[in-house]
Amino acid sequence: MTAWRDLREFLALPDDVSGYRLTWKRLANLYLHKWERARARPVLRSRPPRLVIEPTNACNLRCPHCHTGAGRFGRRPGMMRL
Repeated sequence: MTAWRDLREFLALPDDVSGYRLTWKRLANLYLHKWERARARPVLRSRPPRLVIEPTNACNLRCPHCHTGAGRFGRRPGMMRL
């Protein structure tokens, strides 16, 4: 019964939605986003379910997997004006 398992997996909410106000509009956008990503559509009509803004590109941790820490941006370190 892989079809049922796939359907259950698709309809399951992500674990990290706690703390968010989940409205019908956001829920519809979440499922549209999941459907478009599963179909590998080149142009998405959905909005990103989460947006992360990093207010600085200055970091001295030098994590090898991080573009900011590895200095791969090619820009001077700075802070975003808020």
